[in-house]
Amino acid sequence: MNEIKYPHLYLKEWPFQTVPSPTFYEIWAGRNEIKKTLTEMFKRVQQRGPSTIYLLWGYFGAGKTHSLRYFQWKLSNDKEYPTFVGYHEFPASARKFIELYQSFIAKINFREIENVAKLVYGHFQQEYGSSAIESFDEKISCYNDDFTNAIIALVNGKEKATVHRWMRAEKVYLPDLRKVNIRKRIENDEDVCKLFSSLLRLLTYRCTELSVFKCVIWMVDDFQKIEDLKEDYKKAIRDGLNSLFNSCPERFCLVLSFTSRSVSAIKGLLSEALIERLPLAPYVTIGPMEKEEAKDFIVDLLKQFRSENAPDDHFPFSPESVDDIVDFAYKRDTLLPRNLMRAFDVVLDKAEGLIKGGQLTRVDSNFALETLAKTEIL
Repeated sequence: MNEIKYPHLYLKEWPFQTVPSPTFYEIWAGRNEIKKTLTEMFKRVQQRGPSTIYLLWGYFGAGKTHSLRYFQWKLSNDKEYPTFVGYHEFPASARKFIELYQSFIAKINFREIENVAKLVYGHFQQEYGSSAIESFDEKISCYNDDFTNAIIALVNGKEKATVHRWMRAEKVYLPDLRKVNIRKRIENDEDVCKLFSSLLRLLTYRCTELSVFKCVIWMVDDFQKIEDLKEDYKKAIRDGLNSLFNSCPERFCLVLSFTSRSVSAIKGLLSEALIERLPLAPYVTIGPMEKEEAKDFIVDLLKQFRSENAPDDHFPFSPESVDDIVDFAYKRDTLLPRNLMRAFDVVLDKAEGLIKGGQLTRVDSNFALETLAKTEIL
């Protein structure tokens, strides 16, 4: 954000984005307790071996998606504890667990997999010499020969597009797979669990010694959508998640984000087997804000986008107008980030042209309240 798009507002970018751009996910404003809780949670995942499951619950518009995307960005750029992170929304039309996996792997950067594959397989060649393939097949693939041959193809730069499609569980032509000695497609949930567990072992192999990833984190947003599926589809996905977790006892974290009437509703979404694997404190709750917290959120959000030499921390608003807009949002609805940003967006959108043209110096209380009174916010 080097370009200053709104110099008359002293803003590098528009701060109130209800449908944010990718760079917006690099921003965290206010809500320090939630940030601290999530930071500590993910730090435990990075530093400890046993796999775990965490649940993120909150109201619609409370900031769950932003929280996940922010930490996806933050963890993916962590140099001290390199972390392999995949994020996706729950596929609304899913019938099998394999479709959940396809949503995960579709967003993955295969270059990261290739880089680790070259490093780890090179290590096996140095350590085991002529027995490198057999040792890799035993320790990484657990005798999943197709995975071993896929990694060797990636290392040698052979038919990489075919290997990528195979790892994405696409319907690859068998003659193409035979070129890299892969015998069968990834076609069912059992295949997915074998593939993913082998991939996890590859990405985290000897992570205390080699420059690989410390852990793999799989984030599934809007997991409550599973409620809308038929019972046999629900069962297939729940059983798949349970099998996946059983096959990945170390260096793996599953994060499920959901919205519902209450946090206890998650018990109806997960299988008993997965519930039994939850830690004693599995939930991170993202709830409404108090008024003072909401004001701090707005001021901090403006700070993230502010250029130099702005008149003060509230500009282009006055401190009083920030108070009044927060009060308006509080009286009208629950104080959630999305509701706040919609209210502030309406006011600033009306004021922006006037400030640019010199008819208004900044948003004061009268202007803010008049604008909100004339605007119907659904």
